[in-house]
Amino acid sequence: MNQELAVLGRAYQSYLSRARKLARIKPDRLAYFLASRLLPGYSPLLPARDQAFHNYQQFCPQSDWQVDPWWREHLRQQAIMAINIHKLGTMNKNWLKRHVQVKTPQDFAQFCHHRGGGIIFTYHLQHQHHLCAVCGMTGQHIYPLAAPPQSSPLYACIAKDIDALHRHASAHYSGGNYIFFTQGQQGMRQAIRAINQGAMVVSLSDNAANNRHTCNVPFFNGQWQVASGMMALAHKKQLPVWCAALYWLRSDQFALHIKALDTTMGVDSLARQYMAFLQELLERKPFLWEGWQWPRN
Repeated sequence: MNQELAVLGRAYQSYLSRARKLARIKPDRLAYFLASRLLPGYSPLLPARDQAFHNYQQFCPQSDWQVDPWWREHLRQQAIMAINIHKLGTMNKNWLKRHVQVKTPQDFAQFCHHRGGGIIFTYHLQHQHHLCAVCGMTGQHIYPLAAPPQSSPLYACIAKDIDALHRHASAHYSGGNYIFFTQGQQGMRQAIRAINQGAMVVSLSDNAANNRHTCNVPFFNGQWQVASGMMALAHKKQLPVWCAALYWLRSDQFALHIKALDTTMGVDSLARQYMAFLQELLERKPFLWEGWQWPRN
């Protein structure tokens, strides 16, 4: 590990250690309040502020957001995610009913009652693991597609927290588990098998890096490249498909947005619907997306 990664690793260790202590505080609304106020100042992401906001402005030049409040809200969402690593294990279906405000009740009801397999498309928002857990609390069998944790250059520094996150989240997957990407087509074969067995596979398709199947779609003031392999599968098999996002509102309340997509019009149409869902969310809350931090050509 080079010096730069070592410094970043120590920053994450310090940050996550503070998050573990805050996660023990009861009631949850007090823990969330303190985390949202105290943890942002220790975030390892602090050096990324200016580049992330610059990328945001490239796509949204007419935005009225200023960098400081925009970035502060981003770090608050990250702080809630950090303490939820250790709170996920205490959540259940009753927690879902009390603490998650479903913004699209008809689509959510359709999702809950569906049987027969499908795909949930989501994004690199701060709460994607929590989203998978919430989907599992409905009784659906959940299989998120994910990179192996050991593939992160920081894994050696934060293995305890990453493993805890996967363990606590997957406890809600109703018998499902993570499908970690491997060389070749093994991950895709496992995903198809899970769907054929009636499970929901979760795909984060907003980062097309290292993907063979991609397509470009309109996104705000430009174009965005999405990974389209799972979209091609959804279209080919005419699978039921949803987009979903979860984020912290205030106190101990979270918001869930979920929307059924039309797979009949082809992969390009599905990719456009996918990014249109994200754009609609970010028009109101642009600080939710981690994609603003990614390097741009």
